[in-house]
Amino acid sequence: LAVDATQVLAGLLHHPSQDVQMNAVYALGILSSQDVAAARAVEATGAVTALTRMLLGGGAADTKRRAALALANVVRGKWRQVYNTGGFAALLVALNVGTDAVQQEVSSTIAELAADPNHRRALLSDVTSVSSIVGILSSDNAATQRCAAEAVLAFAEEEAAREVLYGMGLVGQLIRLLTAGKDQGGTQLTPEAQAALVGTLSHFASDARYCDTLRIAMSPLVECLASPHTEVSCNAARAVAYLSFSEANHEALCAVGVVEHLAELLPSPDGATQECSILALAKLKPPPSLAGRFLAQGWQLSLVALLEHADMEVQAASAAVMGELCADQAFREAMLRDGALGMVVDLLAAGEPHGALASLRALRSMAGAGGRGAESAALQLAQAVCAEAP
Repeated sequence: LAVDATQVLAGLLHHPSQDVQMNAVYALGILSSQDVAAARAVEATGAVTALTRMLLGGGAADTKRRAALALANVVRGKWRQVYNTGGFAALLVALNVGTDAVQQEVSSTIAELAADPNHRRALLSDVTSVSSIVGILSSDNAATQRCAAEAVLAFAEEEAAREVLYGMGLVGQLIRLLTAGKDQGGTQLTPEAQAALVGTLSHFASDARYCDTLRIAMSPLVECLASPHTEVSCNAARAVAYLSFSEANHEALCAVGVVEHLAELLPSPDGATQECSILALAKLKPPPSLAGRFLAQGWQLSLVALLEHADMEVQAASAAVMGELCADQAFREAMLRDGALGMVVDLLAAGEPHGALASLRALRSMAGAGGRGAESAALQLAQAVCAEAP
């Protein structure tokens, strides 16, 4: 009898009377909310297709809202069924009219689909859809906001999408979201959402079209460098590294105190964070006045360790930073004590042009510019260069 009733109710979804349809939607929603078996029974009647059509139809907002609630009970988080029937348009309607719980489920599905390049490009073909997803970045629901942030992060991987997103004013919105909790008493971002937003800024920073237009993002990025959450600080370091590749950004980056914050990340246990930090520092050329801070915090040990990194670019960057700081006599002497000289010579001997240039500059600084310790440094340099190969 229950199966027959379910089939009858599903048939009434196609009744010409709006009131009959609404009663059928309500009844099916109640039935499918009981348990998984009941939801599967409703699904077997083809109700998902009929309810999805209601979402996409020209009915009133209340009709769409009830259809979304009924669908939530039937699909039980598996909104891909709705996507397969009605595409992104159906998901976006459900997102706009659904309750917080429905929005959370739907936004999670959109984030998953956006992570797939094929689905992502299908979604990007509809600017209105992208605008709707960007709009829910401001959702008060933390889970929904996180899913939207992850979807936008996936969009920003596409070069063509960045142009669309930039035209929507996304960068300004990202800055407002990253600073709202502190400055305006807004809702605090979850670490996952914050990491996704900063990652999106990183994609824009990597794009030559926008790299020099992101000064507004520098202060928030500096704050994110100090985040206790690894993914947030790593994405911020990556964004700063991209920004530092443009000489036009150097003065502004140094003005917001980015150099010392990058130095603080050198001992990070996260390899990607270390790599981005040292690459950015090499471009920004930390002043010798910072050498005392390096020694006090032990950051010079990270520089020495990075001279043995598997990536030649990282080795060269470490040598370049070392060369800048070795203008300070105490730092130079510390590097000689810590065995950095032989590693720099090895980098020179590797023969890679970029590494060779950085190592030569570092060696020049290590040799000293006169004064106490310069003679010893020069002697060690000569011994290291002339040492027989093992």
